[in-house]
Amino acid sequence: MDFFYDLNILDIRIFEKKSDKNMYYLNKSRYGDGFVYFFKGSGKITFSSKISYPVSEGSFVRLNKGDYYYFEIDTPCEFFVTDMDITLSNADFYPRVTVLNDKLKELLTLAYLEWVKPNDGKFLSTRTALFGFFTEFLSYLKNSILVKTSNIDNAVLYVNKNYMINFTIEDVSKACNLSPSRLRQVFKQSTGKTLMDYREELRIKNAKIMLRSGGFSIKEVSDRLGYYDVYHFSKRFKKETGVTPGKFK
Repeated sequence: MDFFYDLNILDIRIFEKKSDKNMYYLNKSRYGDGFVYFFKGSGKITFSSKISYPVSEGSFVRLNKGDYYYFEIDTPCEFFVTDMDITLSNADFYPRVTVLNDKLKELLTLAYLEWVKPNDGKFLSTRTALFGFFTEFLSYLKNSILVKTSNIDNAVLYVNKNYMINFTIEDVSKACNLSPSRLRQVFKQSTGKTLMDYREELRIKNAKIMLRSGGFSIKEVSDRLGYYDVYHFSKRFKKETGVTPGKFK
């Protein structure tokens, strides 16, 4: 049996290039399948399952018919957004978020350029270009990931719930049934970040919220977010933000 089979693109309704500087929400269930591809900026996507994924330049986010989700934008984003009907059997290995390589980025851009051509045959030419993209994309997944989406979801969910704890790679690997080396590989492939960098991103983001609230001292923030001491917290905070926690307050 092939890794993926029965790929078909039945309709393309939306293939747009957009930009956004602010947090925005998609409150309605999607009409069709599709994807969002980020070629600039960063942020986070959260699905109705409460599982969140970081997104940044190169992130390709799979969207299914009926999905409810929202984006939180950290830095101004530019992205492709689509709505279409795609059939794809044996798709349980198709991750929610994948970081594309240069070849896939080029193929996806070529598909968009076909869509914006002012001619009546753009559906067929775009469909052909997207077939080329997805064929290469599915081969890319087969050769580099080959891990069920649920494994990655469990790893991301574990970090989201326990970022304030000094867990190890081994702790997460047990929770998602992957070896530590495989976990490192697929987490970076799926999110664009190492697992520990992702944890640190969550810590700093929550540190900013706590400091802005005025209800916590720097030591309290450090303790609650799992840092060894105020010195290590302050050093990491300044590295990520450019200022010390005291000046940030």
